[in-house]
Amino acid sequence: MGTNTNSLARASALPMVLSSILSAEDSDEIIEIAERDGWNLALDSVDDQPAWEKNFAKHRIGELVVIRMRNAISRAFPNVTLTGYKLYVRKFSPEIRASLPAHTDRSRLSVSLALNEDYEGGDLFYTDAEGNDQIVSLRKGDAFLFGGDLMHGVRPVREGIRYSLVVIFA
Repeated sequence: MGTNTNSLARASALPMVLSSILSAEDSDEIIEIAERDGWNLALDSVDDQPAWEKNFAKHRIGELVVIRMRNAISRAFPNVTLTGYKLYVRKFSPEIRASLPAHTDRSRLSVSLALNEDYEGGDLFYTDAEGNDQIVSLRKGDAFLFGGDLMHGVRPVREGIRYSLVVIFA
């Protein structure tokens, strides 16, 4: 993150949902590429379980996602400049990795984009200022934008496979 990061840290608009960042076709293409290219099963720093993630920073469509996110964020927060980032696809299912415990990110700003909706469970949630868990409802292609210090996680997927694209801005 660059110029005037305090304006983002104090932003009362966060967390927020941004609609239709990705088209259905883009979402499907990302899933196809991730499944074709294989998954990183290194242990996740959050819970020491296999990560089931795929780095997308060097893919053409990954670069497109970052451009779209930067544009949407700059419209919402005109004084914020975003620089470095990590970009990866996450996969959750009852058979491999059903959930992700509540945690914070090592970022100034994080984004979770829904790549599909054809699964049961797998709710993205965060803990609000009063300590209550809030469910984030995302449709395919929508993004949840939040500060990296926000406690969040994924509840267990009961059926199907949940895919998300995660962007972590430094």
